[in-house]
Amino acid sequence: MAKVLVFSEVSKDKVKPVTLEILGKAAGQDVDVAVFGDLSDDQVKVLGDYGAKKVHKLKGDNLDKYSAEGYSNALK
Repeated sequence: MAKVLVFSEVSKDKVKPVTLEILGKAAGQDVDVAVFGDLSDDQVKVLGDYGAKKVHKLKGDNLDKYSAEGYSNALK
């Protein structure tokens, strides 16, 4: 079984639908989700319902706006 990390975008405090689509296609795999910023417990539950084993909330200075360098450093 493959280990998969899905990067999830959030819009208006909700996971974008494409994330749920990807989780559906990865069914049967060991999938974690990385989210930048805070995500409500309800949305974390939704990700779990779609197959996410773990949800990693990445927080920090300068992550409120997209930056390739900032996001890659946070993932590292």
